[in-house]
Amino acid sequence: MSGDRSAQASDVQDLLGEARALVSQLYDPANTGNPAKIKAIQEHLQILQKSPHAWLIANDLLGDDSTGSRFFGALTFTVKINQDWQQLSEIEAKELLSRLVDHYILLVNAGEQPLVIRKLATSLATIFLKRKSPWIRALWNLAASFANGSYLDEDQCPSVDLQTAILPALTERQVITLLYFSNVLAEEINRWDLDSRRNADSNRISDNTKDAFSLVEAGFQLRDSISTSELASATNYVLQSLKISSLSKASTQVLVELIDWRDSIFNQDHIHSILEYIVSDIGTAHVASLMDADFEDENMTYLELLLAYATLKQRELLTQALDPGHEKVLALIHALFKAPGYAAVDDTASPLALEWWTEVADDIQEIFLDSEEQTGLGPAKQNLARAAMDCFEKLQYPNPEELQDWGDDDRSEFSAFRRDVCDFLLAIYPMLGVELVQVFQEKARSSLIQQDWKTFEAAVFCLAQLSEAVDENQHADECLNAIFFCDEFAHLCESKDVIIPDKPRQTLVDMLGKYQSYFERTHTLLPRVLTFLFASLDVALCAPTASKSISHLCKSCRNALTLELPVFLDQFENFRFKATATALTMERVLEGISAIIQTLPDDAEKAQFLERILKFFHEQAEMARDEAACGLVEPARNRGQFALRCIASIGKGLRADNEIILDSSDTGSSDPYPPTFWNTGNGAASQNLIMQCMQLLMTDFPFDVAIIEAVCDILKAGFTERTGPYVFPPTVTVNFVKNIPLGSSGIDMVMGTASAFLASHSAHPQQIREEAIALMVHVYDAFCWMHEKPEFYDPEVANSGIDFLTRLLPKYHRFLFALTGMPHEASQTETQRPPVLQAILNFTLLSLQGTEPLPLRSASQFWVSVLTLPNDESVQGALRDSIPALSRILITQVAGRCARSDLEHLCEVLRKVIFKQQALARPHLAHALDELGNDHANPNQSPVPPPEERQRFLASILAARGAKTQTSQQTRAFWVKCRGAGFNYIG
Repeated sequence: MSGDRSAQASDVQDLLGEARALVSQLYDPANTGNPAKIKAIQEHLQILQKSPHAWLIANDLLGDDSTGSRFFGALTFTVKINQDWQQLSEIEAKELLSRLVDHYILLVNAGEQPLVIRKLATSLATIFLKRKSPWIRALWNLAASFANGSYLDEDQCPSVDLQTAILPALTERQVITLLYFSNVLAEEINRWDLDSRRNADSNRISDNTKDAFSLVEAGFQLRDSISTSELASATNYVLQSLKISSLSKASTQVLVELIDWRDSIFNQDHIHSILEYIVSDIGTAHVASLMDADFEDENMTYLELLLAYATLKQRELLTQALDPGHEKVLALIHALFKAPGYAAVDDTASPLALEWWTEVADDIQEIFLDSEEQTGLGPAKQNLARAAMDCFEKLQYPNPEELQDWGDDDRSEFSAFRRDVCDFLLAIYPMLGVELVQVFQEKARSSLIQQDWKTFEAAVFCLAQLSEAVDENQHADECLNAIFFCDEFAHLCESKDVIIPDKPRQTLVDMLGKYQSYFERTHTLLPRVLTFLFASLDVALCAPTASKSISHLCKSCRNALTLELPVFLDQFENFRFKATATALTMERVLEGISAIIQTLPDDAEKAQFLERILKFFHEQAEMARDEAACGLVEPARNRGQFALRCIASIGKGLRADNEIILDSSDTGSSDPYPPTFWNTGNGAASQNLIMQCMQLLMTDFPFDVAIIEAVCDILKAGFTERTGPYVFPPTVTVNFVKNIPLGSSGIDMVMGTASAFLASHSAHPQQIREEAIALMVHVYDAFCWMHEKPEFYDPEVANSGIDFLTRLLPKYHRFLFALTGMPHEASQTETQRPPVLQAILNFTLLSLQGTEPLPLRSASQFWVSVLTLPNDESVQGALRDSIPALSRILITQVAGRCARSDLEHLCEVLRKVIFKQQALARPHLAHALDELGNDHANPNQSPVPPPEERQRFLASILAARGAKTQTSQQTRAFWVKCRGAGFNYIG
């Protein structure tokens, strides 16, 4: 038996060898001119193709090195499948499919020639088309097998999604090959006669067609890898599938992708076919479904195609005479706003339509602005106006009962739609002009008369959004007058008989605040409008917006409102006890009222109003103090924040339109706090109330950073004025700064306030010499404390202190550089501390060589400023003492120790050292370079360039004489040499 098997195996090998030889002869160029021989070879091969061993021959040829042999192997599979398919069992059919798919994957991945791939694809397509084929979803299975690297049985991965899981895992070559196979499969199906198609498994073909569309969509991601000609035939199939119900959605999605990505593949017949489908009964039925509130995928996909086609034909639709088909397209788009329900919540069609119209408006506006001839734009303007009216109907806000059923996402989506409408209105205003404002004005007035509050709210919302375009000029004043001067509006503002719902009130309040320029031109309306706004403060929904509008109008129209001040103050006193009187709303209202107080010509009159307001907050501060004493810390903090924030807002409002900046030539009284009405006259009561509030909430009161911030704002309110209730004695600011515990939150705000204080007296620094020195010594204490207790080192404190010192240098450096001894008030325990100037300079040098970025950069700026100071002997003496250490630190840092991000800051100091102090610094820079690498105790030090390179670096930066570009380039190059080539990147 074994001998028989050996003989059979030998016969098969001989047969395989014979087939390879015949195929080789068939494609041998030497036989091209011998037709008789070619015919004989072909006849012999055809006999082999029909023999029982043809399966083995085909499989063997596919593995051959010759392209011709592999092609013939694929061809043999096709012949054998057509001849013997009925004789194969189910297991044999599956085994054949597995073998061919493995060959296909192997050859594709190896870069096989298209000739072989196409023939093997034909063999696979032939299997799919056979009766009782084991291949159900051929494209899906072939793609999954590509992803797997070998044949994968369909039963093994039934739930894997083609579009989201399989296709993204494939290479470009594999996707293109699958597209190729889908095209071959389609061609083979088209070759069937009618009876064969009728008897075929239509579900199987439908499923694969859907997969083909998914594949085409994936193919679009390859962009230019697929030529237009390769997509042309696929496009024809897609268009033919539009009216097949089971394939309509998939084919529509493909067309949308094609239009968005490569509309150049469409010829006029393609475009006509798309239009024909859009306006057909089948197509328009989708719009009818949308009008019935059916927003399912099929209808929304059709909508995407409608809008994509309309984008393709946008200018024709809006600037040219229309044929019946395009008239219908435009009518369908207008109809989209008629879908029932709230936009973006129930109705998902309107947001897409709005997006399309906004893009149209932007495009038409470009034509409008560029074109000298405007007559051709009439139809476009008419359509844009109609679209504005269409979407206006979708703006109406739900009533409270409907709103209760909405979630946060629904509210957010609807609000986003309304904002998008705003963008659309602003886009069409340049073309439609005041007529657009007039339309909404008429709607607002008529709905106000009828008390149709939903329509009124929508109209006012549109007018509010258009304020950006019309408020600054007077083009729309007549339209606005028609609303604001009508009896119905006066009745709404001044009578309690008209009950306006909260949402329309909120929108109107917002709109009033946006027309500041209009009300500046129309002062007679201000009392009426502000009365309405103050009344709106009682409504929780409206209070934040109303307070904002009150603040804006009072500040911008302050000079016209002086006579109304007593009324506003009465309204404020009623409001302050309401639940809506939060810190935010109170701050805004007080800032507005204070702006009006600022316009009063008489200080005594100002003081009278201010004292009336401030007494309330003094009571609040006392109550907060009592709460804290009883252990009610959180309520005490909240009440304290409330009182001080409101007092700060009063100070902000009292500033004039143009802040008063002290003149640098001011050489008046030597007293920094001369007697004025506000500190010795009747106004002193107001100032004392403010200072007492700060004292109550800063001394023995729970620390709170929000209170610190409010006090800073109160103090800064007086820094820009010569006189006033917020211009305090200098000691008030100094004591505040000194009493904030070191390391406390908000230290940056505190030191910023100290800097602002010194800046406000920069015209006469000598007048506050003692206060300036006290602040410097305070910083000195902080630096010494952190140096003595490294565990309490705080980079924020260090940064804020150094930044403060840097800011004072231009005007106050003489005081600083004169502090060569210990502070006068130094206690016995502090006698070991160094002198003030020495300690400060040493601390900045330590920060300069540290790793904390903020203190390092502040210290860099400090030394740049010091090196730029005038040539005073005190400064020069300090520099002679500091240059050796400064030179050593700079060289050590730029020799690879500092971070790359800090290099620029250190380089600025190095530039100034060389430019201003080259003679003094040169030997110390040279010595520091010589000493590089001698720190044997530091195993982490950077590699050091050879001595000659170090000397070359020094020579180059000295030659640059502080020039920014050259010094930066040389320093960066030296840093890279020390750090290593791996750090040599751009940045």
